[in-house]
Amino acid sequence: MLNSVGYAESIDVLGSIVEVSLIKGTYTLMDASGETHTLDIDLVEELKYLGDLGDFGGSAVYERDIFGDKNTGDLYELFFNEDGLIKMQSLEVVDGALERVGASSLNIKLSDLSSDLMLLGSIYELEVDEDKSPQFNIQIVRHFLDGETTYFYACNDKENEKIDMIKVIFVGSHLLEEENYARVTMDYDEYANFVEKGIYKEVSPQELQNYVLGVSRNTVAQDVIKVEADKTTYEAEDEEEYEDEMDDDIEEEEEEDDMDGDEFDNCQCYGCQKERGELEDEVCDECGEEEQDCDCDLF
Repeated sequence: MLNSVGYAESIDVLGSIVEVSLIKGTYTLMDASGETHTLDIDLVEELKYLGDLGDFGGSAVYERDIFGDKNTGDLYELFFNEDGLIKMQSLEVVDGALERVGASSLNIKLSDLSSDLMLLGSIYELEVDEDKSPQFNIQIVRHFLDGETTYFYACNDKENEKIDMIKVIFVGSHLLEEENYARVTMDYDEYANFVEKGIYKEVSPQELQNYVLGVSRNTVAQDVIKVEADKTTYEAEDEEEYEDEMDDDIEEEEEEDDMDGDEFDNCQCYGCQKERGELEDEVCDECGEEEQDCDCDLF
């Protein structure tokens, strides 16, 4: 028992089991710094001692230790079986975590391990170095600052492990804005840091398309408002001009009416004099009609 190590998940401590109290029901672990931790037995996973590497005593091997193949990079997890034998379980890195795959090999002696295998440490000590290298070729990213939204094409230069950020100013037939070109380049770590902090957000092409349509519609709406405003001004000017013309026509008609009145008053023709009542009505003795309407002299 005291040759074993234990792992306490609740405090994330891997250490040698230096004391077992069956009365208290506790294990006492000593971590790498020499600090001791006493916990209930059911809170500690016991990892049995499997042996030493090498004929003259090498590194101690415990359950759940990980070996890696120097040539292939394959990983194996060791477990205690029986009679001093061990079993090996193949591992793969899946989403940043080690997961068991395939069937395990049973009844293997520690001394039978291939010399191509190397002890890496306990599974609880290993940190999986997850590859954070961007795998995309071109990714659309959104940048929002001081109320302004800007979109970029993040172009992945995989050979040099660089990201070129190219500002989106033209999509299809829509020109968002025109400006001088300036190249912005960053390495993978910088890009990952900006994305993690939310300075850049990776988005879909559909989001960019929706943004462009929104900007275009807003521009069209502003143009329509301007056209309507110009049209209103034009119509107002036309109406004012029309009213001025009507006033001129009325004045001309009044002048004509005044002129007609003067001519009527001064005209000496029979009709005007008759209309003014200046002539006495003369009646034909034969037909009884007024003389201007009489036709007797024609026959």
